[in-house]
Amino acid sequence: MRSPKFARRLLLTLVAPLLALGGTWLLWSSLADRLPDRLATHFGPSGNADGFMATNGFLLKTGPLIGVLGIALVVMVVAMRRNPHGQRFVVTCSFALSALFGLMHAQILWGNADATDASTVVLSWWALLLVLLAAPIAGALGYVLAGHVPAPPRTEPLPEDAPRMPLAATERASWSQTITTPLCLLGGGVLFFIGAGLGASVAWPALIAILPALLLFLSASIRVTVNGAGMTVRPSLVSWPRKRIALSEVAVVHVKKIRPFKDFGGWGYRFNGAASGVVLRAGDAIVVELTNGSEFVVTADDAHTAAALLNSLAERARTGDRPC
Repeated sequence: MRSPKFARRLLLTLVAPLLALGGTWLLWSSLADRLPDRLATHFGPSGNADGFMATNGFLLKTGPLIGVLGIALVVMVVAMRRNPHGQRFVVTCSFALSALFGLMHAQILWGNADATDASTVVLSWWALLLVLLAAPIAGALGYVLAGHVPAPPRTEPLPEDAPRMPLAATERASWSQTITTPLCLLGGGVLFFIGAGLGASVAWPALIAILPALLLFLSASIRVTVNGAGMTVRPSLVSWPRKRIALSEVAVVHVKKIRPFKDFGGWGYRFNGAASGVVLRAGDAIVVELTNGSEFVVTADDAHTAAALLNSLAERARTGDRPC
């Protein structure tokens, strides 16, 4: 059965590339008299032009690029017609990528406007940074417009062999742990010093490497909490971004041995097609099977205690026995 919001998500996935394509065409048309015969379309680390193409061929290159992107994303949504979470992810990607390509093309056209020689065109790195910031903002907008995906209620009981923690009807319990990986700290440190060093001695745009370094630092340590609200995973140093799984979304929880590279292709926030999660080390992981059929995995010490507690809390929430 298709999600009631399937048609809207399909339309949103298609609209974003169309807006990018239409905006590019309108800007090209409005600037046609101000553009040189040859456009600067590629820029080196210093922002100076090092690649060119005929002005009339610009749309022949950008149009198919955005068009193929839109078609591929629409096909993905159709293929995920029974997976509303996947549909929402594709809508997010459609908005983010459309904003990235659309605004990048706009920057190129504006940069070439009124230039008599395309080789003198310089692309401002501040403009590029704005484009890179606009993409995730557009993606967040698409995520919101795609609509919330409620978890289907689970009425059947937990499997008999699912780990449990004995809890009285009015008893409160919680479990929390901080997990840290030296790999992300090392990678973040390397990127930070490379970006800072190159930015100071070669070209300041290399300072952009500091952004992924900061992201690696944030992902190097996470806090996992299980309590009466469900499970929450967030960076230890800040409260956002965070992943929350409500008790109503929990089908069953168990523990599994995880090998980061073999099972997920690496460390950090990962997705392998069947499961997503935060994988910071090898060993035991909390595996939450969700009511929508997907899995969320978090590697942690004492994963057995967390799994047993989350199972018991979810089971009590389903039966209506809540603490006073």
